[in-house]
Amino acid sequence: MSKAEQINQDLETEVFSFGSFLIEEMQKKQSHLNFRSAENLLMNWALENEDLKINLFRLVDTLPSLHSSSEIARHIREYFADQKNLNPSIRRAAFFSSSKILSPFVALAAKKQVAIQSKRFIAGTNPKNALTSLKKLRKKHQSFTIDLLGEAALSEEESKIYLDRYLELISTLEDINEKWSEKYPNRFNHPEDQSLVNVSIKLSSLYSQTRAIDFDNSVRILSERLSTLFRAVKKANGVAYVDMEDCSLTDITLTVVKDVLSSKEFKDYPGFGMVLQAYLTRTSSDITDIIQWAKERGTQTKIRLVKCAY
Repeated sequence: MSKAEQINQDLETEVFSFGSFLIEEMQKKQSHLNFRSAENLLMNWALENEDLKINLFRLVDTLPSLHSSSEIARHIREYFADQKNLNPSIRRAAFFSSSKILSPFVALAAKKQVAIQSKRFIAGTNPKNALTSLKKLRKKHQSFTIDLLGEAALSEEESKIYLDRYLELISTLEDINEKWSEKYPNRFNHPEDQSLVNVSIKLSSLYSQTRAIDFDNSVRILSERLSTLFRAVKKANGVAYVDMEDCSLTDITLTVVKDVLSSKEFKDYPGFGMVLQAYLTRTSSDITDIIQWAKERGTQTKIRLVKCAY
């Protein structure tokens, strides 16, 4: 057996072992009827209904910008009043949202339910606030990648804020990296998962004027700003992925990642990668292209496949 064949066999064994462990852990948790199980059932039911799923995501997206009970109630009414096959609780909420007396209670219930569900996906309101949730994961010997909520910055001032928030996140994780890595080691000895500095970056948040029609300029500015973040990640000996977003940004995203990672500063660093959406028809050819590019780069390049929330 050649060295390459042995490496592939060892990797296959490790992947199978890790996958089997994940399935066993999920089956254990599903065997217990508790509040989280009820939440899972509600979430699964909602995601099976395409129209309901879209409107739920729209409500969650819009909710932070709604400042009064009447605004929240009106959006609930607009999103769900005409929906068929609704869960009884959502049907009642849509019905009562038209009542001046009851609409404040409907709005309060909606905000509370979104807050409960969001805790499953949102670690904290800022990097330091998120450390409590991250420590719970690390105590279970689990690794994680962190990103910032929101995307598609609408102004350059907002883009600057996002850049600074990413730098703050990287710095916060760097400060506790060595201590936590020693105190709470990973269950599996994956070299790329040892660092707590593991962030996912949305390019649309870094430049508000990103446009396919202004391709070259968008790539130039995004490459400069992504390099700033990659520089901080490399200094912290961490890991960073560039998230894949709207399909209109796919070509820009791939071009930016390749440009930055092919540069002399980052060409030899193995801690960077990109996210690809598994359900896009173009992804297969994108992977073929990325593999060829990675061979020319000559350094390990990470790829994470995702199903996509929407």
